[in-house]
Amino acid sequence: MSTEPLANGQRVLVVDDEEDIAYLLAVRLRGAGCAVRTANRAQEAMMLLEAEPADLAFLDVSMPGVTGLELLDWIRARELDMAVVLMTAFGSEEVAVDALRRGADDYLRKPFSTAELQAVLQRTLDVLRMRRQNARLREELAERAELMELQSLTDALTGLANRRAFDRSWLGCRRWRNAAATPSARSWRISIASSW
Repeated sequence: MSTEPLANGQRVLVVDDEEDIAYLLAVRLRGAGCAVRTANRAQEAMMLLEAEPADLAFLDVSMPGVTGLELLDWIRARELDMAVVLMTAFGSEEVAVDALRRGADDYLRKPFSTAELQAVLQRTLDVLRMRRQNARLREELAERAELMELQSLTDALTGLANRRAFDRSWLGCRRWRNAAATPSARSWRISIASSW
């Protein structure tokens, strides 16, 4: 087993109404290199997430009041850039499937071993890294496409608008002219001309 931390400073929120489980999970996650906060209720977790976002959240499914699934829905509705792992009791595979359909990244069945926790943590952090890298690459690609579009409309030597820019503006004028030639536009022009 490697002694290298899995998560270098990843901000993790553990939400479980059972304080012993929340404490144990927090200790194990800190050992893996995470910066951990805990909450015993979903409402407390919401306040913590509004104050400071997290990279990853471990949510217990069955909590009094607002459940872990409802908290998951709240997180996804706000489009928070974070991964979510739902923790379920043994034998609740239906809940795990429902959680994955609602947007959870993974689930962890209670009781869990250190090896299971590390596997889920590694898998979830890998998916989060890839998702964020994908978003960055999409932004870069959109910026490059916009720049290339602007460059294609100007002559590289003179910096003046080229034929393509002219064609684009002419096409826009032609579309306007065609729209003006529709029957409703013609009747409008006729009524104005007859009123003179």
